[in-house]
Amino acid sequence: MMWTISLILIALGFGGAIEKTGCVKLIINAIKSKVSSFLAFKPRRLALFFY
Repeated sequence: MMWTISLILIALGFGGAIEKTGCVKLIINAIKSKVSSFLAFKPRRLALFFY
């Protein structure tokens, strides 16, 4: 039980640290650029993905 609580506290601390340094924004922008380029240049692949 204590292991679970300590793991949650460590994860919260790590999440706060990477958000404070700006890493979260960088990761989200990288994912958004990949998704937008995928949707812009590969509409046929997207259509095949859903069928």
